[in-house]
Amino acid sequence: MIPSSAPEGKISKNEALIAVTQDTGECLGVIGFSKTHNRITWFGVFEKHRERGIGSELLRLALAQLDSSRSITVETYRAGYAPGEPARHVYHKFGFVDVDNTIYDHLGNPRCRMEIAPGNCRTVTSR
Repeated sequence: MIPSSAPEGKISKNEALIAVTQDTGECLGVIGFSKTHNRITWFGVFEKHRERGIGSELLRLALAQLDSSRSITVETYRAGYAPGEPARHVYHKFGFVDVDNTIYDHLGNPRCRMEIAPGNCRTVTSR
């Protein structure tokens, strides 16, 4: 869940990317990141727009804004939780690995911290 004020804050800091269609401006997906904490803060592609490389392109562009000489982290759903699998698949393609499965969100849902170690980010080309 993305806090309602998060997009505006990230946009004002140039720490968010939004993929939209050229013709209608329809939102396809979004990603937020923190340069200060060197992490992905939120990420999602609308289901009807998945499997077209949009998530990979958003993540590639966001990672280019972060410091690859430091660990890059993301908190996401644990493996096996169906709604979280599309994002986990994209994270794995770029070299993220699970490092902590003992965390929970504010609602008590099990979460996982994933990380790319310094210098281990994979180059992934979009479709």
